[in-house]
Amino acid sequence: MVPILLGQIGLPGTNAGEHEGNTPFPAVYLPVGKNPVKATIPVYMWTDAILRGKEMSRTTDGVKGVEKLSQNIKMIINSGGNTMINQHGDCNWTDKVLRNEKDLEFLVVCDNMMTPSCRYADILLPDTLGPETVDMACQGGSHGDVACMLAIQKAVDPQFEQKPSWEICRLIAKELGLEDAYTEGKSQEDWVRWCYNETRKKVPELPEFDVFWKDGMAKVWNRRKDTIALEAFRKDPVANKIKTPSGKIEIYSEALANRVKDWTLPEGDIISPIPVFYSTWDMPGDPLEKKYPLQCFGYHGHGRIHSTFHNLPRLRDVHPDSVIMNTLDAEARGIKDGDKVYIFNDRGTVLLPVRVTPRIMPGVCTIPQGAWFKPETINGQVVDVGGCINTLTNHRPSSLAKGNAQHNILVEIRKA
Repeated sequence: MVPILLGQIGLPGTNAGEHEGNTPFPAVYLPVGKNPVKATIPVYMWTDAILRGKEMSRTTDGVKGVEKLSQNIKMIINSGGNTMINQHGDCNWTDKVLRNEKDLEFLVVCDNMMTPSCRYADILLPDTLGPETVDMACQGGSHGDVACMLAIQKAVDPQFEQKPSWEICRLIAKELGLEDAYTEGKSQEDWVRWCYNETRKKVPELPEFDVFWKDGMAKVWNRRKDTIALEAFRKDPVANKIKTPSGKIEIYSEALANRVKDWTLPEGDIISPIPVFYSTWDMPGDPLEKKYPLQCFGYHGHGRIHSTFHNLPRLRDVHPDSVIMNTLDAEARGIKDGDKVYIFNDRGTVLLPVRVTPRIMPGVCTIPQGAWFKPETINGQVVDVGGCINTLTNHRPSSLAKGNAQHNILVEIRKA
């Protein structure tokens, strides 16, 4: 049995792994031991690894660490993410994969909301909300010259049976006889202090922990790297070469060409070491365009962050979801602004109200991403009444990263 962990690595509940790269605060990870499994797969390919893991290889599916997987995935632990169904491609197909207990034998989900992903769990571990535990976080990498470290201080006790994910892991470790190895004699509060102090060793401008915790925030100025992109290289490209074979900006990527020279690609996929445009599936020019003539795009709406906060009624009232389409396309289909419509293709059907406007180009429609998948049977047909755009997207991965390639969706729209 080969388990896979989908979630954050580090202190459970923190965002330690989200801010690598151009961040003033270096990522700090807990010493959680060595993983004996060397094989890794692109995160988007977990459904494929359930169904055909033994067929997946470096040259066909972007596997790293080994030439080929030796087993299919039989168990998944998903912590703090709605990726099991809602934020994955082709929800109806993914639904069948998750329900197939012959291939996926065991699914554990840990979260603080009953998300669509939680509904598939064999075991559901109820996590806490931020104000119900002790933690810390830093902001992302696009806030100018100042960087902030935030103290997450417990305001209320957890309700019902919820426990912080650190405590959940401690209790599991206790049952396995590994509690001392897991905690190293520290509480969650001790580990928060440890993480802060380890960061402070690398960023000495940070105040002492007790000062930070009392103030609730610590700001550090002028720590950001490359506030002007490639500034040193631009001033003196000879003395400050960049990390390419020539030390210069290169249009042709020799490293990319060498990496994929023995890869086997699906028909229609291209990986070019020099930027080119090529026509892909689910876009104008695809034979399916005759059946589904509208190009659908997803975008980030104002009513949630990805799928987080979608379940808050107030936000749904203030920022209701809808499909936006052009006036000419709506008139041709007898659709008026505010009508309930079906947006559909061979993969599924979504029910949403429509917003008709000339501010989107003809032949194009758009749906905000992140709505929670909610299939219901209407007139004998399964319809997603939650408005999740991934009901319509293709699971087919991108050519190089084997990742999410869901920007192109061919659909048709008709009045409900």
